[in-house]
Amino acid sequence: MEKLDGTSMNLVQENIKKLKEIFPEIFIEGRIDFDLLRQICRGGGTRFRKF
Repeated sequence: MEKLDGTSMNLVQENIKKLKEIFPEIFIEGRIDFDLLRQICRGGGTRFRKF
């Protein structure tokens, strides 16, 4: 089994924090609604983002 130094967990937590800032509506009861995230990223969600 590979040992982790904690860096990867910090990276995951940082990414979750960023998602909460950008897409707070995808968090349902503390969990990510990946279907809603996909829908938003395709332009069919609750927000429209032009890139």
